[in-house]
Amino acid sequence: MSDTIWTWLLFGMELIGIYGMLMAGRKHWWGWLVVMLHSVPWFVYAVMFDKPGFMAMSILWWSTHLYNGSKWYAEKKQTQTPPVPQGFHYHPYDNERAQWCGTFSGRRQHEK
Repeated sequence: MSDTIWTWLLFGMELIGIYGMLMAGRKHWWGWLVVMLHSVPWFVYAVMFDKPGFMAMSILWWSTHLYNGSKWYAEKKQTQTPPVPQGFHYHPYDNERAQWCGTFSGRRQHEK
């Protein structure tokens, strides 16, 4: 491929990377995955044109994006609350204080 084609290909991938960063900024963990994958052509370019600095840069970026994406994903899984079964009163700050409300319909006794 010519330099012109590579230039435009890498420019297009940077637009995809910007989209990934916007999604990561909106707390979508997969935004980091998009950013990580967008740098694959940079690595290919570095290998094809013998650019060891670009290879090192790609590996550092991949490591950073993988770390951030996995950290955000783990935080998201920890903050999700389990669904509350009908008929239970759920206290949002204390899972130990979930209480049976006395009906199977999901309404409390005094709401009949």
